[in-house]
Order: sequence, then structure tokens, then C-alpha cells
Amino acid sequence: MSQSKYSIWLIPGEKDQNYLSQIIESLADNYGAPSFEPHATLFNSIQDIESAKTIISQMNYKPFQLKMSGLNQSENIWKTIFLELEIDPHLTLLNYIFDQAFDIKYDFKPHISLIYKKMDTQTRESIMSSLELKNTYLINGIAIVDTTGPVITWNKLHEVFWNF
Repeated sequence: MSQSKYSIWLIPGEKDQNYLSQIIESLADNYGAPSFEPHATLFNSIQDIESAKTIISQMNYKPFQLKMSGLNQSENIWKTIFLELEIDPHLTLLNYIFDQAFDIKYDFKPHISLIYKKMDTQTRESIMSSLELKNTYLINGIAIVDTTGPVITWNKLHEVFWNF
């Protein structure tokens, strides 16, 4: 059996969570893709969950806004269609904290995926042209998620919400 793999996710506030969930659910239903919780992956492939919990418990963060810098698509199933996010001081610092704590190379390109599905370029571009998306998203939490198996088995193991 393979070793468990954990991801660190930034979680949108409730209003943006609902907004993004509707888009993700609609795309999943229309294209036979798995549904998943909206998130921006901060760090990936952590195996020491206790160290990650300790880091999160020591954070003193407030909710913050992320800006969309564009809508994009790729052949990478984890970035089939995704919102590109502007890198800002919050994202840089949060990623740096985990980068320093774990001996893992993670190519941090902040984004929020909208669908996980292998599809041709024309289909991806057609979906993109039909989407109208807002430009900013409130982030008010961080979570550790077991992303070892298929998307439908992903399980949030630890979550902390930030307050204003």
C-alpha cells in the first residue's frame, strides 16, 4: 500500500465557497467529472501530518482576499480549467512557512481548479468561454486534506478558520 499523502489547502469563506461549489458541481454534472471542495492548494505531498498541524496551530492569520489574474486550462488533470491567482504577500508567506518546514519540492502556482477531467483543448476552451467569474475571493481558513486516493475519497483531516 502506498504511503498517505496530505495537502495543505486554503479554504474560501462561506459565500465564496458556495459560489465556487455551484460552478464545480455544475461542471462535474455536465461533464461526468468528480465533485470536490473549492480550495487553493498551498502545499502538497506532506507525509508528516502532526508537524503540519503544529504549524497551523501556531498561525495567527486573519481572512484575506485573493485576486484572480486569469482563467486558464491545461492537459494536467489537476488544472483542467482553473482560476489563476495573483501571488500576494499572504500566499508567499504561507507557502514559505511550509516550504521551510518540509523537505519537499512543490512548484507553487496558486490557483483554484474548477474541474478535474481529461478533455480535449476545444472542450476546455468552450467551457472557459461560457464562464463568468468574479475577480476576488475571500480566504478564511486552512486545512490538511488526505489526497492519497481518488478525488471522491479525499478527506479533510484538520481545519482552522480565521476570524477578522
